[in-house]
Amino acid sequence: MSQEAMIPIIAGNLHVDGVSMLQKLGSCSIPVPTPITDDFQGTGLPLPVEVPLGAVEKLVAKFTIAGLSKHVQKQLAIIPKASKIFTIRGYAINDTGDKVNVVATMRGLLKAVGQDDIEGKTLVKSQYELVCTYFKYTENGEKIHEIDGKGAVTIVGGVDETPGMNAGLGL
Repeated sequence: MSQEAMIPIIAGNLHVDGVSMLQKLGSCSIPVPTPITDDFQGTGLPLPVEVPLGAVEKLVAKFTIAGLSKHVQKQLAIIPKASKIFTIRGYAINDTGDKVNVVATMRGLLKAVGQDDIEGKTLVKSQYELVCTYFKYTENGEKIHEIDGKGAVTIVGGVDETPGMNAGLGL
């Protein structure tokens, strides 16, 4: 029986439209594609079953930066505009010594969700969420996920999940 090695990410960075936030990034998280399901219990079934509905939940990346960033603030919008690229890069070494480069590339709506109170002798942190319309996740250059909400692309686990549906819709 084979066992996958644990891959702890030991370093990370956020790029906002090509600008590195290395010295400001406090924490970040990347979206995880989660299928949308509905419970169904037919009259003859002893228990409900989860039925996948062919879509994923909203993809949200989160990050916290120290202080204020004019570059990040400029990406906020009230009305739709061309979204910029946000990239989270991570570096990991698994327990067998293999080096792993992780890259999450995203576009979407940036929302400010909080900011610490400004007080003397404390570092103010600002929290943001990026609600993705596009998300791609790679490890060492291998595409694991790519979801484009506007382009009808849904690759999850390296497998295109929607070719039949796209063909049926004439896409």
